[in-house]
Amino acid sequence: MKNLLPIAVMIIVTLVSCQDQKSKSEKNELNAAQSNNLSIQIELGEKLFNENICDACHFKQPSEVGPTIKNIVETYNEQEKSIADFLQGKVKPIVDTDEDQIAIMQMNIDTFVSKLSLLEVKAIEVYMENTTED
Repeated sequence: MKNLLPIAVMIIVTLVSCQDQKSKSEKNELNAAQSNNLSIQIELGEKLFNENICDACHFKQPSEVGPTIKNIVETYNEQEKSIADFLQGKVKPIVDTDEDQIAIMQMNIDTFVSKLSLLEVKAIEVYMENTTED
């Protein structure tokens, strides 16, 4: 697991250097998500989940890298917590409490997710809640 930290740092640094400002189309997608159209929110959430490298560790199928999307959603629902609140730093991680994984996750949140609006974070949550295992 400790070998993942340097790799994660390299990925994050590379992605930060390549990340551009939000395009006009992303703003249009966000406006559409505000209309509470579930399919558009899910689509936007999936796009943001992937763009913000959440998919580097969290998959639909079990892996040794991080908990599955389903596991995350189930844990947050069981404890009546909000994934969006976690992504905004309002609550501590409750799914994976391994110190190294928390450090990687926090670095990703600080680097990418913290720049997202509440609506964008909510779209990620909606995507995760509506994702099924393949």
